[in-house]
Amino acid sequence: MGLKRDLVQDTDSRTTTSNPAGKLIFQGALLQAKIDPAKSRFGARKPIRRRHVKRGPVRLTWSRQSRVYFIKTVLRLLPALRVGTNYSITLTYRERELSACKRDLHTFQMRLRRFLKQNEWFAIWKMEFQRRGVVHYHLVLNLQCPLPVQEMRSYISRFWSEIVQDPQLAITGTRVDLVPMETVQQVMVYLIGHATSSRKQYQNHAGSVEWAGRWWGVWNKPNLPISEIPISEKEMHRLKRILAKIRPISQNALFSFWTYCDDNLFHNLLTFLR
Repeated sequence: MGLKRDLVQDTDSRTTTSNPAGKLIFQGALLQAKIDPAKSRFGARKPIRRRHVKRGPVRLTWSRQSRVYFIKTVLRLLPALRVGTNYSITLTYRERELSACKRDLHTFQMRLRRFLKQNEWFAIWKMEFQRRGVVHYHLVLNLQCPLPVQEMRSYISRFWSEIVQDPQLAITGTRVDLVPMETVQQVMVYLIGHATSSRKQYQNHAGSVEWAGRWWGVWNKPNLPISEIPISEKEMHRLKRILAKIRPISQNALFSFWTYCDDNLFHNLLTFLR
């Protein structure tokens, strides 16, 4: 009720601008608001030139920027995870060079594509390090047409051991569990927890190896609908003040903010903007 009351009060007092300075973007369960700094009363009056920035070398520690993008991606995919069937998959080693681990993951992806060629699917994967410095992978696999979990376990354990060329891993190298639909929200919290928790930081540090590669990724990313709505700078800051009461949004964000948002909340915000 408090949020709806704030929306009504701001709707009554807001003024519509014919020259919006930014936009509101909603995709999946991710809401972003962005203002062009060149049009902001806080920014430069001259247009800002966008420079092409080359991607830097991959860091041995999972960077803050990569973590933020990971969280945003998980939020975008949350509604898609609520459709179909989800499987939690863990891939481990006894011993393996890091460069070989990345080749293994690529081969695993190719095998998975062939196995699921008649199915519609996507997967989120995350790389972690054990204390002894050996990599393991966590995956969340979404299938539109479910397969028996025992079949998934048998197939994945067999071809993972073949990829690594270690017969022992057919028994101890994989774990496949069915994720009940009612726990999908917990899976999201679990994934985001990897990016926000300060516990077990050793899992997100490559130690003394020379190359770590990508820390996470999405295979077969689904095409999700996206909504973009022009907004004024005043509207953006009013939305930020309202959402900060129920979401961890910094009040110091001048040109943009992002947060988790469900459909009901988004439609309430649309009412505010109309």
